[in-house]
Amino acid sequence: MPDPRNALGFPPEANDWLDSLEKLPPTVVDLPDLATADQRLRDLGVRDDDLADILAARPAAAELLWLHERCHAQLVDGIDGGPGMLPWQALPESYGATGRFFYVWVFLSAVPEIRRWHAEKGVTEDESREILADVGRQIAVHRRIFGGTSGLHTHRWLTLHFRGLIFSFGRLQFERQRSWIAVPDEFEVGDRVLSVHIPESGPMTPAACDASFAAAKAFYERVFPEEKYAHAVCLSWLMDTQLADALPAESNIVRFQRRFTGTGHRRDGDDAVLEFIFRYQGKDLDSLPQDTALQRAIVSHLRAGNHWYAVTAWCSL
Repeated sequence: MPDPRNALGFPPEANDWLDSLEKLPPTVVDLPDLATADQRLRDLGVRDDDLADILAARPAAAELLWLHERCHAQLVDGIDGGPGMLPWQALPESYGATGRFFYVWVFLSAVPEIRRWHAEKGVTEDESREILADVGRQIAVHRRIFGGTSGLHTHRWLTLHFRGLIFSFGRLQFERQRSWIAVPDEFEVGDRVLSVHIPESGPMTPAACDASFAAAKAFYERVFPEEKYAHAVCLSWLMDTQLADALPAESNIVRFQRRFTGTGHRRDGDDAVLEFIFRYQGKDLDSLPQDTALQRAIVSHLRAGNHWYAVTAWCSL
């Protein structure tokens, strides 16, 4: 059999990642049959219009099965393991839909393991289903970004979900993390914090956010009592205080910002804000919709030659 690594056709910069996979011990992986995959996909919130494409993309080539086996092992071995997303590389475009959905099949194979771990930790079935349904949401987002083409481009992000590092509580999601910043008299670099994420799931009303914070605090005290979380951090373009100058004082975004205190830490955020607000993919500013105050503020700010930033802020729990 030819070397599966060469057959995959990854660029040289993927060699370190492939080396790490090759060192993993061999495992036997249950690649779900089509009927089992169909049921698991529905449980993961995948829409009917995506199901057929995913089922037709079941990996069969020897090199893909080699990669599937090792990515599965890396994923399930990391359940409740180290922080951060796994460095999985997008497959070459030559694989077409099979490549775009490859990691969906890795996640499908890992469903029994993560569900079992959830149950052992005391995560309820509803809580488990809510966070894993991000798979379906991300596949739907892919269609919007890439003009109706089906696939999954946020596979690295979803490795957090299948390793028990992030959970969803209504409007917001909270990730178990070690802080990358220090706030004097509050917490140090490396201390446990909950990282706040804001998925695309409706208005960020103060009541909805209050409920999310309360549910997250109760959940982590119940499920991870040994991990003491006293603070939350949020690294997001939504924390850019320039938004407070562009939006009404009582807008949901501005009121969300008031929950937090800035740290002075920021990085470029233009691409992030365009992707999240417009599901932008290579479009010029003049082609973007201007239907809301937020959309108008984002575009006018960029047209004026200014920039948006992803800002880190914190709050006490």
